[in-house]
Amino acid sequence: MYYFKVQAHNEVDAGPYTKFINVSTTHENPVPLLCFTSTSGVRILDIDLQIEFKLDEYGTYEDIAYSALEHKFYGITNNETWMLMTWDFNASTIGTKPNLVKIADLDGPAYSLCIDWVARNLYWIYSTNIIIKLDLTLLQMGKVKYDNILKINGHSTSLNVLPSKGYM
Repeated sequence: MYYFKVQAHNEVDAGPYTKFINVSTTHENPVPLLCFTSTSGVRILDIDLQIEFKLDEYGTYEDIAYSALEHKFYGITNNETWMLMTWDFNASTIGTKPNLVKIADLDGPAYSLCIDWVARNLYWIYSTNIIIKLDLTLLQMGKVKYDNILKINGHSTSLNVLPSKGYM
């Protein structure tokens, strides 16, 4: 249950606040799920229902990315062997164990996983200075194809994609 006041604004001035309004996210738009990695694996929290789901199979994950279009998670494991994994996610079955699928073994450290949902590519940084691109359309057809697309001079710790603008 959330409580708040509302105030209208226009070019002239702001109006008065309303009385307190209460909204139950059970009946209105729910608060989105919170997904993050921790030392115990991937954790998914449903703040509204106060449910927590832990995915600790394959150990810890260096990074995760979620495709709302496909209802899929992608993750890079951070163990003695580095792997790129995927699994389907359905919020209504949050408590059930997902079917994890290994996409590829990675040769070494990888991080900063991000998804371009417009071009349907998955990107990550490999070994501190190489950006890798995985074609998700080909992956959907059963073909794993990833390429080195850029070697960075120096060390990079972060990668971001803005699909709506076509920026990486």
